Amino acid sequence: MCSDDEQADLAAICRRETEAWAAFYNSLVHATYALIWHLTGGNRSTAEDLNQETWLAAIESIDDFDPQRGSLRGWLFGIARNKAVAHLRRQKVRDANVQRVSQASAIAGNAPQPDALAEADEHAAFVRAALAILPPDWRGVLRGKYVDGLTVNQLAEQMGRTPKAVESLLSRSRAELREMLNTSVN
Repeated sequence: MCSDDEQADLAAICRRETEAWAAFYNSLVHATYALIWHLTGGNRSTAEDLNQETWLAAIESIDDFDPQRGSLRGWLFGIARNKAVAHLRRQKVRDANVQRVSQASAIAGNAPQPDALAEADEHAAFVRAALAILPPDWRGVLRGKYVDGLTVNQLAEQMGRTPKAVESLLSRSRAELREMLNTSVN
C-alpha cells in the first residue's frame, strides 16, 4: 500500500506535472540507463537512445499504469526492458535484411544507402518525442486523424465537439507539431 506522500506523487505524475516528472526522472534515470545498457551489451549510444525512448513511452502511457499491478518503478523498468528487447529483435531483423540487400545489390549493382535508413529511424523518434509533449487532446486528435484514419465528423462525435472545433484543434495541433519538428531539425 502506498503512503499518502507516494499517492500524492503518483497523482502528480499521472497529471503530467513537470516538477513531479522531474523528481521521478532524476530518481530513476540512471537506473533505467544501467538496465538498458546491460541488456543491450554495453552499447552506450544505444542505451542512451533507448533510455530516452523509455521515458517518452512512460510519459505517453502513464494513464495505463495500474498501482494494483505493481510499483511505478517496476512499471518503468518493464518499459525499459521491453524497449531493449524490441531493439535487439529489430537489430536481428535489420542485420538479416542488410545481408539480403547486400547480396541482392551485389547482383544488381546498386546498394541502398544505410544512412537513409538511419535517418528515417531518427525522424520517427523525433516525431514520437514531439507527440509525447503535446497536450493530450492535441495528441489524441492527431492520432485519431492520422493513425486511426477517423474523419473530422467522427472525431467530433468521439470528442463531444463540433466539427469546426475539431478542425481548429487539428490545425493548431499540426502547426505546433510542425514547429517542434522544424526546431528539432535546425
